[in-house]
Amino acid sequence: KELVDQQPRLGFREVLGFVTQVYASSHADDWHGDSQQRREQIGWFNGEVRAALSGMRHELAAEQIIGAIPDGIEIEYDDDSSDEERINRELNGIDMTVLVHGVPVDIDVKASSRSEAEHNAQAASYRDSTTAIWSHAHDEDFIPNGFRLPPKVAAARAEAMKQDLTAARNSDSWRKSA
Repeated sequence: KELVDQQPRLGFREVLGFVTQVYASSHADDWHGDSQQRREQIGWFNGEVRAALSGMRHELAAEQIIGAIPDGIEIEYDDDSSDEERINRELNGIDMTVLVHGVPVDIDVKASSRSEAEHNAQAASYRDSTTAIWSHAHDEDFIPNGFRLPPKVAAARAEAMKQDLTAARNSDSWRKSA
């Protein structure tokens, strides 16, 4: 995620292709000449990477949209956390912590607008206090082949995100870990 965040000129298709090529090259001996198995494994890997990159770009979109909210809501960055702490947060389904009018809310950003109940049921498997929040971005909203939203799109989605984050703050889910 840091790579695509810090290198905004990287394209989605290029990153996907590069990572898939590295996998295929580094595992070339695994298939012992079986081209069917090779195609299946590379196809599986490509799908897994595509899903991971899509999740990353929706996390970045959520950050952009939250950044466009005028007041009272901001991302709490964990710049002082160790790599281990950041990995543990990610493994526990916490993509970011958002301060919603002074209250920290751990959120798990989702790429689809499934119902909040469905997302929260999935998030519950990670940690009781994590709230699933839709990124408020559709795949077609992203800059073509990119990982970012146009600023006007992010600004247009800010009010809906603010409402969801305020509802998350007011729910009981964040209180479970307090």
